[in-house]
Order: sequence, then structure tokens, then C-alpha cells
Amino acid sequence: MPLSGAAHGRFGGEVSVPLLGRDRRIEVKLCLNGFRRLYDWLSEHDFLVKADRREPLMILSLSLAVEIAAIAERVLR
Repeated sequence: MPLSGAAHGRFGGEVSVPLLGRDRRIEVKLCLNGFRRLYDWLSEHDFLVKADRREPLMILSLSLAVEIAAIAERVLR
């Protein structure tokens, strides 16, 4: 959604995904080579955890995230 950063509430973020009874907002970032290091770190691992004096972030492939979300939806229904 163009200019989605200016929107708030349900329409904030580029993608909205219903998951576990809530609309989850997803921000999509594209960078030609800026994320190369993340891909390098993930190349031989399933998850990457990054923390810098804040709540740790977990980075994983979209395909693995979809697999986990699908299982969670089935189990928790």
C-alpha cells in the first residue's frame, strides 16, 4: 500500500495478516544490498536473534514463519 507509513490503526504497515485472532501488521523493507549480512548469518541457521540493549528480535525466512503460523493456527483453534 503506497504511503502506508502515514496510515494508522488497522491500515498501518504494508501487510495485514490475521493470525491467532488478531490482525498482525507487517512492515516490508527492501534494500538492494543492505540486508546481505543478515542473509549471510542465516545461511546455515533457521533463526537469527539480534539484540542491542532492547527486546531481542528474531529473524527467520518467510517460508518458516508461514509454517509456524499455520501450525499455531491449527493447534490453538
